[in-house]
Amino acid sequence: MIYKQEIQNKNAEKLKRKLESEQVPDFIKDFFFNIRSSLGALNYWVAIKDLLKYLLENKIINKSCISEITSTDFVGVKSVHINNYLNSKDKTISATEDSSNPYLIRVPGMLSPTTLRTRKNIGSTPKVVEKVPEL
Repeated sequence: MIYKQEIQNKNAEKLKRKLESEQVPDFIKDFFFNIRSSLGALNYWVAIKDLLKYLLENKIINKSCISEITSTDFVGVKSVHINNYLNSKDKTISATEDSSNPYLIRVPGMLSPTTLRTRKNIGSTPKVVEKVPEL
């Protein structure tokens, strides 16, 4: 049990360093508050960072870097933008026109179907960021 806690602590510290080095705004950091697994939180950060970069690069959020993003910047972000991001990350294409062919081609820089499904789930996971009062 001690080993597991050590790994949790190391991953939590790694996430903290990453968020600080990127100068991530507090309202984004708050998303990670109630995630039990620090490894899960690290993986969430990779996915969220990629989405934020997409939104910045495509001028959906009109800022130059993640550190400049405010919560009001998300007013203009629509589900179609998120769907376009996820569609741009679809990594597999059929090797041939024949739908019976089980082989798929991997496209560099895109995501596997499993990772893509996980990213879709991240966005739909409800998070409560308020602290529970101590008794």
